[in-house]
Amino acid sequence: KNIKLTSAIVKVAHKANVSVEGEVGFVGYNKGKMSIGTKIEEVELFAKESGADAIAISVGNKHLQTKKNARIDINKIKAIESVTNSPLVLHGGSGIPGNIRKKLARNYNIAKFNIGTEIRMLFGNTVRKNIARNKKSYDRIALLEPTIKEMKKLTEKIISNIGPST
Repeated sequence: KNIKLTSAIVKVAHKANVSVEGEVGFVGYNKGKMSIGTKIEEVELFAKESGADAIAISVGNKHLQTKKNARIDINKIKAIESVTNSPLVLHGGSGIPGNIRKKLARNYNIAKFNIGTEIRMLFGNTVRKNIARNKKSYDRIALLEPTIKEMKKLTEKIISNIGPST
């Protein structure tokens, strides 16, 4: 079913020069539904038949992690890479420690880490601090503006950490 649905999306998306990312296995949620790890035979079949440009995999990563305590199964990543050259994606990248993200980005075919929780946490904390400092302000732009600078700094730090060594 996953291959059939993804293939149909790929046909439409590729006509518009839009890439498609599919997920094999199920990336669960912190304090929620459990992950179902990616099975090697399923990712091999999906890579060959779906037409997806990238494949999100479940190897110990979880959505909505607020602490950097994910235990990534490197051996499973190696096994997945043995059956596909497709770029791989890790949803739940916010829970992966920076040194592990760097290792994965530099040594494996991990092309993308989703880090939305990490950025949203910074956003929320920055807004709270700014509201506490400016209790009489009701100007939403003034209250939100500091978040842009802080989110940009965090994003640049994450990208430079996982980028190629110089």
